[in-house]
Order: sequence, then C-alpha cells, then structure tokens
Amino acid sequence: MTNKKGVKVPPKVTGLSPNQGPPGTKVTIRGENLGNSAKDLLGLYICNANVLLTAEWHSPSKIVCRTTNCKGNGDVIVATKSGGIGTSTVKFRGLNIIPSSLQEVAIWVDEPMQFEKRIGSVSRPSSPLHVGNRDDPLGLSVESPLQFTDDELTKMFPGGCGHFSSKSFEPVWFLIENHNATSFEDLKAGLVHLRKQSANQKTEGPQGFIKTNLGTFMNCQDILTTIHSSLMADEIAENPETKAPTAHLEGLLVECDESAQKIFHKILRNKALADSTRNALNVLNRFKFLFHLPINIERNIQSGEYEVVINDYAKAKSLFASTTVTVFKQIYEEVENKIILFREQLRKRLMELPSTMDDQKKLIKYLVELEAPGDPAWDCINNQQTWLMSLLHTCKDNHLQMDGKFVLPRKVLFLEELLDILQETFPDFCKLGQAYFNGNIIIETSGKPMKIDTEKSPVFKKMVSEILKLLSYLVRAAFLPDSLSKLPKHEQQKYGLWNEVTHESASAWLPQCVRKLRSIVTTLSSLDVPSAALENLNELITDLRVHCMIKLFEEAADEVRALSARETWQLQVDDSGGITNLPLLFESIILETLQHVQEVVKCAWKGETDIFMDYDVQQKTVELCVNALIAFSTTLDKLAFEGDVDDNTRLKSDSNNYSQSVFFTEDTQPSVEQCLVIMLSNCSYVSQNIIHQLKEQFDKQGYPKAQEVENNALESYAELDEKIFEAYCEQKIEPLIGALEQGMYAGNMDWSDCPRPTGVRNYVKEAVMKSIAIHAEIHAIAPAFLMRVMTEVFTALSEEMSRLMSCIPKFSQNGALQARLELSALHNSLSPYRNAATSGSFTEAVCVIPDLRNEKDKIYLSELLNQYKSEMQFQLMCFTDDS
Repeated sequence: MTNKKGVKVPPKVTGLSPNQGPPGTKVTIRGENLGNSAKDLLGLYICNANVLLTAEWHSPSKIVCRTTNCKGNGDVIVATKSGGIGTSTVKFRGLNIIPSSLQEVAIWVDEPMQFEKRIGSVSRPSSPLHVGNRDDPLGLSVESPLQFTDDELTKMFPGGCGHFSSKSFEPVWFLIENHNATSFEDLKAGLVHLRKQSANQKTEGPQGFIKTNLGTFMNCQDILTTIHSSLMADEIAENPETKAPTAHLEGLLVECDESAQKIFHKILRNKALADSTRNALNVLNRFKFLFHLPINIERNIQSGEYEVVINDYAKAKSLFASTTVTVFKQIYEEVENKIILFREQLRKRLMELPSTMDDQKKLIKYLVELEAPGDPAWDCINNQQTWLMSLLHTCKDNHLQMDGKFVLPRKVLFLEELLDILQETFPDFCKLGQAYFNGNIIIETSGKPMKIDTEKSPVFKKMVSEILKLLSYLVRAAFLPDSLSKLPKHEQQKYGLWNEVTHESASAWLPQCVRKLRSIVTTLSSLDVPSAALENLNELITDLRVHCMIKLFEEAADEVRALSARETWQLQVDDSGGITNLPLLFESIILETLQHVQEVVKCAWKGETDIFMDYDVQQKTVELCVNALIAFSTTLDKLAFEGDVDDNTRLKSDSNNYSQSVFFTEDTQPSVEQCLVIMLSNCSYVSQNIIHQLKEQFDKQGYPKAQEVENNALESYAELDEKIFEAYCEQKIEPLIGALEQGMYAGNMDWSDCPRPTGVRNYVKEAVMKSIAIHAEIHAIAPAFLMRVMTEVFTALSEEMSRLMSCIPKFSQNGALQARLELSALHNSLSPYRNAATSGSFTEAVCVIPDLRNEKDKIYLSELLNQYKSEMQFQLMCFTDDS
C-alpha cells in the first residue's frame, strides 16, 4: 500500500488473538496495511513458518489463519505485493500440549515426546500428526507486546506455566504474558465472561437433580394423583363405561408419532448414516497414524528411512499391541506382517557380502531394535567367517586352473592374492567380533544395548584360528607340500595339489613371499589377534624361511656349476699369475646369494624364531654352504678334464712347438695342457683368496660353523688341485721321458763301441728344450707353480736317465765319457730344481758308468761340457732366473 505521497508503507502487525497455542490454532491478526486483497498477500510467517495456505484475508487491518508446527516465541510477519515485507510489535508463542496417550482431546496432537519417554529411545523422525487450538479464556484479543522473556518468567514463577490447560498454570504468568497492556475494565469484563463460561459448562447428573428437587417431585406427584382421581370420578358418574381420560391422549400421541415417522423416516435415516459416517471419520482421523502405518512402512522401506519404520513400529506396539478393538487388531496384525518381512529383508542384506563394517553394524542395530529372533550379530560373524574361508578356497581353485605364462610365477601370484584377500577382509572380521564382545556394535551406532553371550568368546577365537590355519595350509600346499605329507590324501587335495613347473620354482621370489607374510603377521598383531591363533602363521614363516634359504643356495650351486658355459679363457694376469673371469663370477654369485638370503635368515622382530637355533637347520645350512662353495670345484674339474663338447678348437699341444702362445683371443682356444694349468691357477686362487673371504661373510651374517664350512671347502679344492697337477704332469712328462730312450739309441748307438764324443747329443738338448717349453707355459699362466712343476719334471728325467744307464750292459772308455757328458749336461741344465730325489737318481746313474782313467779324458769332458753351456746359454737363462 502507498500513502498520499506514493511511498510504499510496509505491513505492521500490532495484535494477535490468541498470542500462543499449539499447531493448528486459529489466530486473528490485526494491524495496519495488511494488504489490499487476498491476492495481494505474498507470505504470512508465524515463528518463521509460512502459513499463507491457511490465511483468510478480511480487511487491510485483519487476517485470520491457522498455525502450523510453530515452536517457541517468534514474530508474525506479513509480506504483500504493495508494501513488501512488514514488521511486528507482538510475538506468537507456539506450544506443544502433552495429553496422555489415551486421553480424548479436541485436537490431534503430536505425541513423539511422550512416546519416546515411554520406550526410552533417542529422538528420531516420526510420522506427522495434527493438533487443534484453544481461544483466550477471557475472550479478549491479545494485542500487547511481550514485556518479559520466557527465561525471566521461569525465574519469577519456578515450576509454573502460562498455559491455562497445564496443571502448573500460573494466572499471573498468563496475565503478564498475554494482557500486560490490557486495561482494568477490560480485565473485569473478561472475568465476567470467564464466569459465564464456567457457569454454562457446569452440568448436574440425574441423581443430583433428583436429590435437589425431591420435594417438588413429591408435590407434583400428589397433584397429578388428585387430578386423576377427580377426573375419573366425574367420568364414571356420567358414563360408567368410560375409559381412562389419558387413553385417548395416548392414542393421539401414537398416531402423531406414526405420522412423524412416515414424514421424517428418510431424514432420520440419513441423519443416522451421517452420524455413523462422522463417527467413523472421527475414528479414522483420531487413529490415522495406525491406519496409515502399513503403507507408510512400505514407503519408508523403499526410501531407506529404516529408523522411521522402527520408531513408528515401536510406537504402534506400545499403543496397540494389547488392544481389544477388532479393527485395530486387524491393522496391527498387518503391521506385524510387514515388520516380519522387513526383518527378513534386513537379515538377507546383512548376510550379503562384501559389505562395510559400518553397514553391518547399522543392520544389526535395526534387527536388534526390531526384536528379531536369534542373535543377528553372531549370525553375521559366522556368515563372514564362512564367506572369508570360501574366498580363500576360490582363490586357490582359480590359480590352479590358470594356464599360460605370467610375469610372476603362478604360486607367487597366488600368495599375493591370498594375502590381499586376508588383508582386506580379516581386519573387519576381527573388529566386528571384538565389538560384539565389547557390546559396542549397537552403542557405536546410537542404539540400545544388546545382550552379549560371553560364552561364545572361545568359539570366536577358534574361528579366527581356523581362518589363519586355512591360509597357512593353502600356502604350504603351494610352497611346502612335503610339510603336509602326514595329512590324509583327501585333506591334501582340499588344500590343492600344485604341479611343479620349471619357471615357478625360481627362488628369487621367495624372499618377497616371506616379506609379505611377515607384513600380514605385523598387521594382525596390531588387531589384538590371540597369539595362539598366530602360531600357524609364525610356523609357516619359519618353515618358508628355511625353504627359501635352501632353494637360494641350491640355485646358487646350480648357477656356479653352469659357469663352465661362460668360460672365455681370457686370462687376467698379475704378478702372481693369471686367472680367468670364473673365480670372480663364482665369488659374485655367492655374495649375491648371501645378500639375498640375509633378509630371510635374519629375525625381523624381537621374538621371531631364529632358524639357526635348530640343530637340523644348522646341519642343513652347513651342508648348503659347503655344496655352494665346492660347486665351483666341479666346474673347474669339468673344464679341466671334459672341456666343451662342442668346442673343436681345443687341441692337444704340439710337444715340438716350443713357441706355442699362451695368450688367447676369442678365435683361439688353449690346448688341453694349457687348460689344466689355467684351471690349476683358478683353483689355487679360489682356495687361497675367495674361500676365506666368503667364510668371513658367513661369520658376519651369523651363519653357524663357518670354520667347518671353510675347512671342508679347502679340502675339496686341495683334492682338485692334486688331481689337476698330476694330470698336467702326466700330459707333459710322459712324452718327455718316452723320447729319452729313443734319442739315446738313435743312430744305432753302441755304448761298448762308440766313437770319441764331440758334444752333447741332440736327445739331451731335446729334453732340455721340452723342459724349457713346459717352463714357459707355466711361467706365462701360473708362475707360482714353476718350482712345483719343474721339480716334478726334473725328478722324472733323473729317474728315467738312471734307469736307462742301469740298463746298459757295458761301456767303452768313449761310451763312459759320452754318458758322463750327457748326465752332467742334463743335471747342470736343471740344477735349480734338483732335490734329494734327483740327486740320488743322478748318483745312481753315475755309479753304473766306469770312471775316467786319465786326466786327459776328464779335461776333455770339462771342455765338452763348457761347450754345451756356451751353446745353450740363452736357453738356460730361464732356469737361471728361477734359481
């Protein structure tokens, strides 16, 4: 609305009647500029609740409406198109009347607070109800602003209330709150109005009325009796046959009644039908919560409002479970049937897995509050255990049926998936069980307490143990099938029969498997899983650690034995001699294996089993370490004596080729004798250097009996060294000494009749040159073996010369001179390598030769010997260095 100047004037509310009441109260609003018409109204708010739909516009100064769900004190705001949003100088107070559950009232009231106190549950949503209204008892309009707040009034009147229908009603509170600005004259008029209402509402019963007017009744009776007697006397006097005067009156009344019945029969019947319909509607309206409950339950279930369903059912059970009204019984039975189906639906959802623990707790809470039969929480725990074990079996079956090649071995994939399943599902299973026995399943979800059967605690611990035992046996069936050999055949089949595949037995993945199992045990320990339930996993880890160590060492030994295929025969020469790359490769393989195994054999946490404390494991460890170390001796033996079967470049050395090279390329390969020397050098290097270094690594990592391992390995390499040395000497010495006899008798040499010697014969020079070739070969590859090899060569030559000389029957003087010359030349050439055995052999040879008779022969012998030394000076320098 606008004023004379055309300015919009906002609505203003100045009075209410009444100014308080429950939802549904009819309120008369008075004020200024409340709109030009009903269409001008845009909104009407009482306590922030829009009641425009119930508003009836009467004039710009009056609007009548009904309140909705208004609680507490609030402004009454009118919004119009012409004036905008208005203001209010008064407040309306929304009340919640709380009659008893079976008390008849004039309005439908909201009962959740009373109901919730009865069932002792928390506040939850409920189906909507309706309430009525009351007018001001003084008959006055409430148009005064509120002077005091509710808190101030409560302090002024402790325990009191301003609502006139309350048992703790305080009249002064009511007058201060509603009529603090009402004049005294208006209050007096209101008192008169209140008295009239009180007088009109007073009603007396029939007994009280009779008691009060008993005398009047007696007088009336006497008068009627006197009148009746007089009338009868007069009628009889005139006509003796006349009947009682009231008989005619009674007949007339009956005729009138019959006529009235004919006239008003249809109207009365319609009235009766209307009354019965009205009564039925009143009953439906009064108990519409119950009548609407079945369809409301279906709708709320479909929309997922389970708490509303549970609350409404509890309310209906509290009010109508023991009713004797037939129609109520029928409706309540229908509600019970809906709830039975609802329980079954909830139980079915509870048994559906996978599901989060929060969802399971909510479903258990719903079933407990619906008083479902049995123990839903325990049933859920049992179902989850069965489901978890079936997952483990299904995982096993799936992997047993898998075909094709994979990046990881099939067993490793199986173990990883198995542990992933356990890690995803087992913690929730444990937490659910612990929450069950702690009584927290319902409390954590704001539900009422439930009865806990503590006797089931041992059963739950057994369920946990069964799951972990199944996991342990499934892993054992895959990785440690021999550990299940004592089980019956059908039990072994239940846990899986795995076919060994070459690539699956690769040991490189076993440490990762041990690591994952340890991680699972750590996770389970944080869940307070009973230590007895973890025994199966701890035993599995211990056995798998031992198995991993065995497999890694066996694989290392196999890899060492296969090094023969990687021999390139390329020498790495230093001051001590030459070796190939195999000893270093051997050392690298063993060190890598120790590093790989270190994580497995070492205890991961305090209290984990030390596998080396077991005597059988100690013995097995010593055996594995020894086998890994002596595996290289097998490789050296193979290369020394068998060689490469497919290699046609390895030829026996030419004894006459004194300049044969000992430096090899990719296109050239060493001779058989050179291979023996190379392997002898490799063997010596391993026994003198690598074995001791590896023994120190064994000690550093805590391996048992490392000294015993070293001694056994050195013993094996010593045997191999002797075997190769003898084979080399046999290869070199036999041709050498075999040529002596032929050379000695070359040219039909006759020791009893021979010409005077002119020098050392060629067979001696040939023997010396072949010795030089042996010396050169050893010096180039393994100088450390020169003295050992050359001593053996010199010993063989001296023994053979002694034998040949002893076989000559007769020497001439020239023959004796020739024999002494050749023995002296050979003895002087190899003198750096003589020993007691060689000296003895030469002494025996000289003893069978006749002595020289004259000094001239002795001088001639010395000259010839010096001539030999001069001729062979350059060749004999190699022997001189060794001396």
